[in-house]
Amino acid sequence: MIDSSSARAVSQRYGAAGFAAATANTFLGHLAAWVSFPYFLLYLLFVPFILIDLVAAAILVTRPGTMAQVGRGMLIGLLSVPLSPLLIWGVYLAAAS
Repeated sequence: MIDSSSARAVSQRYGAAGFAAATANTFLGHLAAWVSFPYFLLYLLFVPFILIDLVAAAILVTRPGTMAQVGRGMLIGLLSVPLSPLLIWGVYLAAAS
């Protein structure tokens, strides 16, 4: 059971700003992955932007308040891009066997 103090702690840690950042990062990461899917060398052009995004997210997580929420959302969004193909391939291989 969740009491009011733990619900308040969760709402301070995760909020609408983090959700918006995660959604934006997920959208942009998947868009970059799908646009460059047929051309692997084109994907290498996105690597510097992904690294800049990762550094910005790591810095924002250390800040207090809403900026930390945005940083956590950015990190969650960055994780979703490489984990999605792994999940899809895992399910495909499990279904094929």
